[in-house]
Amino acid sequence: TNTNVEAQTAFLSSIEKMESILGEPGGNSFKKLGQDVQIYQDSLRALNEAKAEEAVAIEKLVKAQEDYEQALKKGQAEQDAAKETLNTAKRNADEASNHVQEQTSVVTQNNQSLSETATNLKKNMDNVVQGLSKLSSGSLSGAYSGIIQASNGMKDAIGKTSENLREVPIIGWILSIID
Repeated sequence: TNTNVEAQTAFLSSIEKMESILGEPGGNSFKKLGQDVQIYQDSLRALNEAKAEEAVAIEKLVKAQEDYEQALKKGQAEQDAAKETLNTAKRNADEASNHVQEQTSVVTQNNQSLSETATNLKKNMDNVVQGLSKLSSGSLSGAYSGIIQASNGMKDAIGKTSENLREVPIIGWILSIID
């Protein structure tokens, strides 16, 4: 009916006004979640690259070891050159393995950060959903409580500039729509 459309329009308008009062995205926002996902993906790519570099370094180490064993059957000059190549290959393989360990640690840290952001954002959105459910309860106190709970969930999800949402004039405006 026309009344339902008007109520929905008023409700959506009130949510938009709440968002504009609450401020720019920050904290446990969808934007932060997206950034954390990107950081995690980048760290996985870096780990895969480090593993590929490690594999190449190990191949070179194996080849240098074989060359050194062959050089032992030859003269001192060949042995010295092969020994130097072998030592360089060992250092490179060790560095590559250390890099893999470092990247694995970064991936673990980024995964933990991503999980924390997602968990906190879900909690905030659950607050919004619960608050909106209270709005539909029909009582003025339930509506007010719902607005406060939804606003608190939104402030954590999209950031806030006002320290006390109860002092935001939009709350009274929303209550007048519900009545």
